[in-house]
Amino acid sequence: MTGLVLSMSTTATKTGIIMHQHFLDNNYRVVSGGKIAHGGPGGAIPKAKLDAKLPLQGTRIPKDKILRDKRNLWGDVGSHCLEEEKTGDYKVAQWAIKQWNTPSQKPLFMTIGFHRPHRPLNIPKKYFDKFSVDKVKLPVVQKDD
Repeated sequence: MTGLVLSMSTTATKTGIIMHQHFLDNNYRVVSGGKIAHGGPGGAIPKAKLDAKLPLQGTRIPKDKILRDKRNLWGDVGSHCLEEEKTGDYKVAQWAIKQWNTPSQKPLFMTIGFHRPHRPLNIPKKYFDKFSVDKVKLPVVQKDD
């Protein structure tokens, strides 16, 4: 976001100006939500006083919602039966739409981060059901790759 490594232990985050602060200083409406800089906006963007922020939403699929019928290419149990509306990314997307549609006299600077795709690669079962595994063609991988 700045060319600086975002680690709370570095001098860069204590003295550097992150993009969010730059836009705030230039009279933008600044909102940030979801997985930003490998965390939520509260941790990665500690100094900026945002107009609106949404912390990283829950990303774990409850164990009772994970189905054991299919596995993805990495061996993770890939499908779940959690309603999309209850997933963290869905919540972030809905929040972002609301922020986008919020009237303002200022120009908008928005950063939104989604957690998926990310291991474990769990997706709603309906997406597994769309594609028969025996019809999916994987790319050819060279032996020395």
